[in-house]
Amino acid sequence: MSKNSLTSLMNDMVGRLDDLLPETEVPNIPEERYWHMIGVYRQVDPLLNQLYMQYNEAKSRLGTLLAGADPHDPMTEVAWDMHDSLRSAIDTRLIELENAPDIQSKVEALQEGMRDKSRKEQKSRKAEREASSFHNIVNFLIWTQLVFRDNRLRENLAQDFAQAS
Repeated sequence: MSKNSLTSLMNDMVGRLDDLLPETEVPNIPEERYWHMIGVYRQVDPLLNQLYMQYNEAKSRLGTLLAGADPHDPMTEVAWDMHDSLRSAIDTRLIELENAPDIQSKVEALQEGMRDKSRKEQKSRKAEREASSFHNIVNFLIWTQLVFRDNRLRENLAQDFAQAS
């Protein structure tokens, strides 16, 4: 086979793959990037929490179907539709919650509580480190006192033997 025929054969194969693959590529959108406050809002709003749990189940089912089935299978398409509709429902609910003043006050109170808890944990860790440091210093002083006492006993013992001889 010549080089031209191999190149043309490869181009033909790529052309066939283009026909088989879907034209639109699915964007990989991590939830944390766009839904950075969802954890806080889920604690405040039970409906959002339920939607998010359903979304995670739909995402899991979709992943299972994509891994083991044809991407053009009707079940996979239904799973995509469920995934997309739940994602849209969560986006809509987040917008509603962001615009609700009573929810915003709950979120701010929850965030303030989380900040207070974090400060208290930091203070307790700092106090534990300081107590541990103090405890280590005391242990070191006791150890040095014992070492010096042991050395004095050896010196006294050596002096006693020197006087006895």
